[in-house]
Amino acid sequence: MKSLQEKIEEIRRKPEHIRLRYAIVCVAAAMVLIIAVWLLSVKQHFSGMSRPEVLDQAGENFQNWGQDVENSFKSLEEGVNEGLRKSEEVTEGSE
Repeated sequence: MKSLQEKIEEIRRKPEHIRLRYAIVCVAAAMVLIIAVWLLSVKQHFSGMSRPEVLDQAGENFQNWGQDVENSFKSLEEGVNEGLRKSEEVTEGSE
């Protein structure tokens, strides 16, 4: 059996279209392996999400997130209004 280094050298001596086939096969094999691992992890991740208590918690988290976003926008609006008010005071004071 050839060593890995000898096999690599053998592939390097082949024509470009053959080397391209080796590259495509290697990339496809790696992609299949990565997708398989990803699918197994997604299946594992979502297997516990069908329980009612998990869904209830997710709904509560979503509601809290919505309230946090709303509060952030209110705070941003207050900050902008305060900045505008102060700039108007400075502009009126300089006249």
